[in-house]
Amino acid sequence: MAYFISLVVFIGSLVLGVSVSAGGSELLVLLIDIPSVVIVLVPAIVFSIATSSWKTFSLSWKLVFVSGAEAAKEEIQEVRAVLNTFGNVSLLMGIIGTLIGLVLMLADLSDPNAIGPNMSVALLTIYYGTFLKFLCYVAERRVNQRLLTNI
Repeated sequence: MAYFISLVVFIGSLVLGVSVSAGGSELLVLLIDIPSVVIVLVPAIVFSIATSSWKTFSLSWKLVFVSGAEAAKEEIQEVRAVLNTFGNVSLLMGIIGTLIGLVLMLADLSDPNAIGPNMSVALLTIYYGTFLKFLCYVAERRVNQRLLTNI
């Protein structure tokens, strides 16, 4: 749990520090973009479930966040694969979302009002993908520790 907390504190303090120094705390709202979240999160969840099962996907988060959760060695190995897939697909969808945002932005350069929302999709998808990859990396390390202690 210490890994997860340190990751959240690190990224949170980085975002907070940049936002406040750039123009105040009201800029934190600009980091929330629903289309970017959908572009990154939905395919990552779907691919993770497709590589294993819904049961393994839910077990993966239960093993990470619930301290008393138990699983067999084979299940822990499957969970490790699901977390790896989730993180990799998140990062890839962040890159693809960046390309989609750039195409949308460049397709309509004549309208200055359309540049901002399309640029936010381009930048925030890679941010969300990287954040989820970091989260999955920490979760995978926790699962590896559990696998080593179960041997």
